[in-house]
Amino acid sequence: MAAIIVQFINMTDKLDNPPNRIREWRNRRGWTQGVLAEKIGVDTVHISNMERGNRETNLSRLRQLAAALGCSVADLLAPQDNPFGTDPDAPQILESLSCMGPEARKVFKGVAENLTSYQPAPSI
Repeated sequence: MAAIIVQFINMTDKLDNPPNRIREWRNRRGWTQGVLAEKIGVDTVHISNMERGNRETNLSRLRQLAAALGCSVADLLAPQDNPFGTDPDAPQILESLSCMGPEARKVFKGVAENLTSYQPAPSI
């Protein structure tokens, strides 16, 4: 099976439009590039280049990064590459959902469906 290559596009404005979210997730953990590099078996320059979009990576490496950072591969993609990206509250919601039994999940699903179709009354 051919390796799947994901190119993190090199953006011109690195601060406002990062090419991926590796740095964001690393910073959430309070880790340096060196800590993340050690966890996935690469050097710090490799992490730096990936964060800046100056290095291609494959799906296997993305899975390593996601596992180390405690997120999904999709969470590491830039917003423009992941239109269904994770809401910042999603991990906590999903964790709560994973602890629920079948009946509680059914109730949760019903509440979520009602909330997504909720239209507030127009203000007068």
